[in-house]
Amino acid sequence: MRFTHPAISFAVKHQHAIAGIMITASHNAPRYNGLKLKGAFGGSALPEQCRRVEVYINDNEEQARAPT
Repeated sequence: MRFTHPAISFAVKHQHAIAGIMITASHNAPRYNGLKLKGAFGGSALPEQCRRVEVYINDNEEQARAPT
């Protein structure tokens, strides 16, 4: 299922989720793909929330852990 930014924001609020995540791609080159984090209120996650996710991502890279 493919969602757009407004749909992710709506779903986070409507489902009372604590957060939402979207993998970006669209027309961008693959090296520019990334993640967009949504806060529980449906808007962009706060900087502190983003930093906490970055800590986990960096730790996984340092420990050579990857999804299975």
